[in-house]
Amino acid sequence: MNLQKSATIIASVCAVFLAIVKFIVGLASGSVAVLSSAIDSLLDCVISGLNFLALKKSSQGSSKEYN
Repeated sequence: MNLQKSATIIASVCAVFLAIVKFIVGLASGSVAVLSSAIDSLLDCVISGLNFLALKKSSQGSSKEYN
């Protein structure tokens, strides 16, 4: 696994952890701002997943030859 894919996986794990912590704190405190930040972190998880898929696809060779 190359460095870019590793960085994407680490970013995804951190975003999931932050989203969970923010969600718990937001519910416990009743803070709408913290809950909205949790949603933002959740969206970061989705983007990191899409980045990983894009890197995976770009590392594959071309399936067609162009003349």
